[in-house]
Amino acid sequence: MANFMDFNVQISEKQHLAKTLAMAAKLGYSVAAVNHCAPSIDSIVKKKKKDKDYHAIPLPETLKVDAETLKNIMAGTKKFRQLSRFSTIMEDVAQLQKLNTPEIQAFDLVAVQPLTEKIFHVAVSSLKIDIITVDVTQKLPYPIKRPLINVALERGIYFEIQYSPAIRDSTSRKYMIANAQTLIRVCKGKNVIISSGCLKVSHIFKVR
Repeated sequence: MANFMDFNVQISEKQHLAKTLAMAAKLGYSVAAVNHCAPSIDSIVKKKKKDKDYHAIPLPETLKVDAETLKNIMAGTKKFRQLSRFSTIMEDVAQLQKLNTPEIQAFDLVAVQPLTEKIFHVAVSSLKIDIITVDVTQKLPYPIKRPLINVALERGIYFEIQYSPAIRDSTSRKYMIANAQTLIRVCKGKNVIISSGCLKVSHIFKVR
């Protein structure tokens, strides 16, 4: 029997998170990663807390539901595990090494969405990351080439396709289908994961 996993469950409120994880468990998911999304890496590494855009990096364990809630979620299921994930968008090469801080590397999963081809190249070849998110809901900002994909595969990096934006918008859905086909073809079906990126229970499905 296949193991279903969702490596991108967004946080809205803890009570909604618990309901989403419960739905994932009910649908047969064995793993769900609770995702802390930073809009940019600079917004969380300000040295002075008085800075307007300062956001502390949460401790990975604080993202997850408590032990009692998890126990209730697991009632009637064979197994269910929650992971912590840190995600950010990268648009400046100078930001990249900030991902190597102990606070970020403490998360179970680290993901990045590169906005330029140069950043994509560095992310694939040298960053300490687990996942590269590809925004498939719009025209790809750079070509995804097979040689770089091979490097990523060798390093154990996975490419992520999020499906919840396509649920909300028909235009995004058209782009997603075309771009997902391109990504899967270039990757030859290897190391491509489909996650929800869901903010609410209704956006999570069992994806085969």
